[in-house]
Amino acid sequence: MYENYDFFQVVSVPDKPFDKGMLLEIMGAGRFIIIYDVARRATLFGIDHASSAATAQQVESALPGVSLERLEGERFDDSKCTALSLYRRLEASDNPILSDLFDLQIGSGRIAVEFVSMRMDEARAGKAYLEGVLSKREAGHTSSFLSGAINKRANMAIHTENFRNSEEQLFLTETLESLNASILKNGIAYNVYFLVEGSSLERYVNSRFLVFSRRGPGSQRPRALPFGANTVKSFLNVYGARSISHVVFTADVSSSGNIVVGTQMRDSVFDTREGVMIDITSLNLGTLITGLPGSGKTSEAMALLSQVSRSSNTMVCVISPTDEWNAFAASHGYKHIILCDGRTPINFFRCPGPASAEKFYEDLAMVLSSASNAGPYRNPMEKCMLNAFRKEYSETREPDPVALYEAIAKSIAGFHARSTPTGYKYTKHGENIRSALENLRAIIARPEYSGKGGLRFEELLSTGAVFDMSRVSNSSKPYFYALILSQLYSIASTFNTNGDDELRLLICMEESQIMFRDKDSPVIQDIRARIQDFRKLGVGLMLLAHNVTDIETTVRRLCQTKLYLKQAPDVAPIAAKELVFTYAKEEDVAQRLKHLDSRVGALSYVEKMGSEKLARDTVFIRTNDYREGAAAPAQAQETEAIKPIYINATIAIEAVLSESEQQREIILSMRKIRVLFLGEVVAEGDIAHGAFPEISGLLKGREYLIEVLDKRSRAIYSTRAIADHVIRVNIN
Repeated sequence: MYENYDFFQVVSVPDKPFDKGMLLEIMGAGRFIIIYDVARRATLFGIDHASSAATAQQVESALPGVSLERLEGERFDDSKCTALSLYRRLEASDNPILSDLFDLQIGSGRIAVEFVSMRMDEARAGKAYLEGVLSKREAGHTSSFLSGAINKRANMAIHTENFRNSEEQLFLTETLESLNASILKNGIAYNVYFLVEGSSLERYVNSRFLVFSRRGPGSQRPRALPFGANTVKSFLNVYGARSISHVVFTADVSSSGNIVVGTQMRDSVFDTREGVMIDITSLNLGTLITGLPGSGKTSEAMALLSQVSRSSNTMVCVISPTDEWNAFAASHGYKHIILCDGRTPINFFRCPGPASAEKFYEDLAMVLSSASNAGPYRNPMEKCMLNAFRKEYSETREPDPVALYEAIAKSIAGFHARSTPTGYKYTKHGENIRSALENLRAIIARPEYSGKGGLRFEELLSTGAVFDMSRVSNSSKPYFYALILSQLYSIASTFNTNGDDELRLLICMEESQIMFRDKDSPVIQDIRARIQDFRKLGVGLMLLAHNVTDIETTVRRLCQTKLYLKQAPDVAPIAAKELVFTYAKEEDVAQRLKHLDSRVGALSYVEKMGSEKLARDTVFIRTNDYREGAAAPAQAQETEAIKPIYINATIAIEAVLSESEQQREIILSMRKIRVLFLGEVVAEGDIAHGAFPEISGLLKGREYLIEVLDKRSRAIYSTRAIADHVIRVNIN
């Protein structure tokens, strides 16, 4: 009997009551069945495709929040079931039928509610049947007590009144009214049968319903009461769904453009498969994508950047703290730079192209001091950097990183230290600034970042670039973000201000809270101004973070394209306040943001209409499922590699003959040799009986500071020398 049925499990239901009348209209003249499987604690939904054209897709579309999962090979055997026609008891009328079924301690069995649609002639016949039942009950009660005695007439009146107020009479009357309404309005009427498997479940049904007729297992169906749509609705209930879909009523999408952001989720729960588009120049207004780990931020960003790469000549730069973007770089032919891998030489202090050197080093000082986590010492640090940069950049646009750092160290000593016979005595400010700069010193100490040459960012961006920081320590990542951003900002500053209708450069930053979280940071004040100017320059900034609160409030407000994926419970209300819904309440939005599935999010966007960009209502979308990078058909462009050579060096001290008293004093007093790089001791050794120590682990070709010490470890002579197997120190 059920071989033509397709069966589905109800896996989610809406948090708000769904339109049961709409479900009946979708099912039309077909047969369908709802099965409550006690063992599975699940509701199954079966559609007879031989009698109904309805599909699960239509059901999901019309009932936001209802989700059906097809059950391949599912069957229903009614030969073991008792068939009942019944109506509910009066005391249960306020509660959905069978609502407590899965709370019982019953381990097996099924209750199925079968709906068999009626033709109009059958419905009219059913109406006549109900009218006959009601009239016979009235007549039966009246005729059974006919008598001429006054007291008998009184008994007759009491019994007749008892029927009129009984559950049976009330529900028969309600059923008749419902059937009349269906005949007059929409023509939807059904015979409804209960099919019960197991004696325990049959006792349960008998305790909660008034049974009209019954047939045992294997028998034909009993005569069922004809029900109109209003009565049938009370039988359309689901329980045991795996999840609750929080429905948020949204406006229709109004979008146009050449970038697909995703597909519309009607009322936040039903995927319409209709694309939501934005114009590529909308990215000039700032883009923010937030969501908990696994929500789909990176996949969506890759999909957007991939479309940008295909549709324009936009320069693209991605800054990522992990290696997630490696395959993307390979598939798009981008330069792939793994930071701190010892291969790729970069001079982060080079002022690129025709940019203003003064503006470059001012921005560089600002972002480096903000990245330093120096707290109250940030401003003094920036002052020291500016003092050092001013002199260095007045002489060259490509300063030596080592010389530049030493200039910073000298500036710190000048502002926050006093000279002593053995070196410098730093103030509290000086000590804290030096400590905060330790990570920058460690970066410059690396062979690939200590030279004047290396990759040029202008050339790097011509093909696109991905900076992979998976090998960078967490404490050093803010410095790398700052160094890369200073280069990109400088390049952007060379653009003219006619870029409103084009996207010239797109900067994508993973975990952007590394730079843009602290509301008191100068870098926040700077980025506010930049986002506003970026539109005119044709520059897009795409920020990715885990929660909306990871990014400072004013920066979030300036970003006009926002995609909020699943949010943490404590920040969901904050995110909801920033989204604009005409038809939804803020608390409903917050609840939805907490329960979003991966790749589903709330999109706040603007639509380009001619020369105008118009704000639209927030909508929910299913984001793009980006998979192209996984195959990596192309190969990421190789960057030039360096091969640092570490050597053991012997220091030879030679005195140039002179009559200098100072020279003789140095030679007589020397006891130790010390080698320094960037102000830090990298090696030292004792001078014993005129023999000079061998110093290991020096980088061949690197310049070091060599100090000669006396027995009190005071520096009595110093000079700079290039590391080689033999380092000759000439004392004049």
